Amino acid sequence: MKKLGCTIYDKRLIQGYTMRELIMIMEKNGIKISPTYINKIEKHSEIPAPDVLAQLARDLELDGKELFKIATQEKIDQLTRKVKDLYVWEVYR
Repeated sequence: MKKLGCTIYDKRLIQGYTMRELIMIMEKNGIKISPTYINKIEKHSEIPAPDVLAQLARDLELDGKELFKIATQEKIDQLTRKVKDLYVWEVYR
């Protein structure tokens, strides 16, 4: 499964939007977002809030259900890694 950030980044480029253009489109649709936040989503595995994710799907003409599925799986993976790290730390401290 393709990563959420890569999916958003690739689609933004396919649509021909710069980061600032996407931000302007999102602001017109009621979502205020910074370039730093978009960068965190695209490059650093940040999982955006549901309203931001839904608007990204609409503005980039992505399948919203698929985007939420990817985001949910990534969040589960992040939490699983965190729990494993905590477990290992507790066992070996």
